[in-house]
Amino acid sequence: MSQRNIMGSGQATAIGTTPTTFNETARGVYLGASGDLTFTMEDGSSVQFVGMAAGIMHPIRFTAITAIATATGVVVLF
Repeated sequence: MSQRNIMGSGQATAIGTTPTTFNETARGVYLGASGDLTFTMEDGSSVQFVGMAAGIMHPIRFTAITAIATATGVVVLF
């Protein structure tokens, strides 16, 4: 899946509910249904975002999503 976005390379990758490590730094994430996600940030730290809203793009720079709880339809933007 590839589409244009205003943030970066224009790449978007649907990961559904599968924790994933990326080869490059992601610039945002979209959720189809709200939930909790745990990210590995650019500096290597781990941060959990609780109750992330669905239907909007969250501008977060990260290198991995290590846990997805209740959220569905997760799309990573590069």
